[in-house]
Amino acid sequence: MGGGKSGEKCGVILQVNKDIPYDPKYGYGNMLYSQVVANYRFQDGDSGGPVYYDPNHYIRNLCIATYGVTCKDIYGIHWGGAYPYSYYSPIGGIENDLGYLDVDR
Repeated sequence: MGGGKSGEKCGVILQVNKDIPYDPKYGYGNMLYSQVVANYRFQDGDSGGPVYYDPNHYIRNLCIATYGVTCKDIYGIHWGGAYPYSYYSPIGGIENDLGYLDVDR
């Protein structure tokens, strides 16, 4: 994950297709369907950062600032979590909602 606050963090996917409820204390009563649970570390301020596969570990937080992500294996968008778990929306679900996203730059 490349977070605006944390920078680049690595982790492992723990579960896919997990339905995660929004925390009602924030005024949300909705369910996020088919999310992914991982174990990378994150901080407040990382939401919206790309979750991607980087076999060579060359992609750094610069990809956030420039949106010039060269790695084509983008898995999704980080949105939160509860220690020790991180949550992200898979790219397929985002494209279902918004249409195809061209990430080749």
